[in-house]
Amino acid sequence: MVIVVLALIEHDDRVLLIQEAKEPIRGQWNLPGGRVEPSESLIDALVREVREEAGIEVTPQALLHVGQVVTDATEVGLLRFVFRATADTTTVKRDEDEHSLCAQWFERSDVHALNLRSSHVRRMVELAASGAAALPISSVQSRARTGKL
Repeated sequence: MVIVVLALIEHDDRVLLIQEAKEPIRGQWNLPGGRVEPSESLIDALVREVREEAGIEVTPQALLHVGQVVTDATEVGLLRFVFRATADTTTVKRDEDEHSLCAQWFERSDVHALNLRSSHVRRMVELAASGAAALPISSVQSRARTGKL
């Protein structure tokens, strides 16, 4: 199972998206985020991925959504955590690298017209705009493995 974190970041009634750099999704817009590395917490992964893909610092605020993509036995499944986060800095990266082509702030109403990686991006923007309940970040905990459960 692959674990992925994504950030829904809003500032001045705009939402931050990144443009994917990797094939076959190159050029498509997505929420910043990515895979959680071994021994990395969800929160640490989120902050790292946003920094790499969008070039900004964020503070995670709440867990907005958890989703699971179940596949057959020949494919790896996906567990996706979407967090609301606030931007500590707002000047996004403009230069292409292996993480993303660029990052950009969009009006929520403009997101529907973009070439999105998946409809999940639009759904998360709509969910956040609806004022849906979210778990406070204090509910998302990690602890070092001690060998005891």
